[in-house]
Amino acid sequence: MKTDRKLLRNVLAAGIAAAGMTSFAAQAYGPLYIYDYATATPYRWDVSEPVPVWTDGGNFASGTVTIYVPTPETCNADDGWQCGYYEDLYVEFTNEQGVARVADALASWTAVPTSTFQAAVAGDFLGIGIGGGDGDITGAPEEFDTDENGEIVHEVIGTVNNGGIHVIFDEDGSVMTNVMGAPYGVLGIASPEWADEETGIITEGWVFIGGAGTYYNDDGLAQKVEEASHVSGEKLWRLPLYDEYRDKVFTDYADIKNVGGRYGGVGSSAIFLQEFTSYPWSHWDIAGMVLDETGSTAVLPRIHPPHIIRGATGFGVRALVSLARGWE
Repeated sequence: MKTDRKLLRNVLAAGIAAAGMTSFAAQAYGPLYIYDYATATPYRWDVSEPVPVWTDGGNFASGTVTIYVPTPETCNADDGWQCGYYEDLYVEFTNEQGVARVADALASWTAVPTSTFQAAVAGDFLGIGIGGGDGDITGAPEEFDTDENGEIVHEVIGTVNNGGIHVIFDEDGSVMTNVMGAPYGVLGIASPEWADEETGIITEGWVFIGGAGTYYNDDGLAQKVEEASHVSGEKLWRLPLYDEYRDKVFTDYADIKNVGGRYGGVGSSAIFLQEFTSYPWSHWDIAGMVLDETGSTAVLPRIHPPHIIRGATGFGVRALVSLARGWE
């Protein structure tokens, strides 16, 4: 491996996948690192041979998840429309199960007809000398060090480790929280890290696969939004999110559809978003407030306050700024 490696930290924008545990649906995004802007050539892996993948030595995931158990037999008027209930379930996936999942995912990716990427599990962290005596990355203090520039680096993040892709099994989600600062409930973060600056070939990257924790609602976040509403003067109130709203996005052809009927509806849009989140979230329906045809007026100052001009209102910006300023 050449010594003129480049640390792809200055443009680090790791792809994050967050999944609702009841639906096992996920959303993901990520950056495209450009090596040569003149020719629009991105940094890329050398795929003349499968990229080696090294896996963590710890459990894949463990923890308590909240699942929704539907009970259609009691979903009627006689039983008070009790259509289901939530229950806590402890789950644990072993290291072997984790490695098998990684291998299956890599095989599926390699098999995509339009993809040139190929990778395969080459071994574990213990075999390349990271993760302590058992090859398990846990986010413990002894995994951190200081580099020649005085920056704190992690045993995997910011350190060259034999090349390839390093897959960290974040058993309970604490490693991503402590090392990456990711919010609890995020299920994965991935990024390339080192590259050969002469060729633009990526030489090393990492993947965090998160634990089993999940949220379905968050009263604390609702309280923060309410406080921001009062401070900003932009009126917001919390609406119920009934499970029956899911019928509006039911379809015979997929897990869920992203349309809720001709007239839309704040409830159906919120229940759709809930399927793709595993952390505290807040959906604001502000379409009705987007325009003010009158503007500021002395006659009705509470309905048309001084900061509102005729036309687009920008409703919600003041409340969001208040929410950010008051966040702790």
